[in-house]
Amino acid sequence: MAGFYSTRPWRKLRRRIILAAGLPLEPGIHVHHVYHLKDHPILGLEPLNLKPMTRAEHMRLHAKPKGCDVHGNPHDPDHPWNRWKNRKGKP
Repeated sequence: MAGFYSTRPWRKLRRRIILAAGLPLEPGIHVHHVYHLKDHPILGLEPLNLKPMTRAEHMRLHAKPKGCDVHGNPHDPDHPWNRWKNRKGKP
């Protein structure tokens, strides 16, 4: 998906979304895909699927869950202890 973000249509739309929100055009402003691009590529250039936000907000939105529950099981679904739960044909 890295190639998508360097295309002219994306750069033009990103600029339009940021300016429409009254935000400055600077590196700290991100445009978030509400429905993720890798899961819904058809919505990649749909303005209603885009939300401008600060880098901090964007990072917080995409942060992996940390810590564990009261039983010591990690919250992160990608944690090695959870990988066996996500496999097909679980034991």
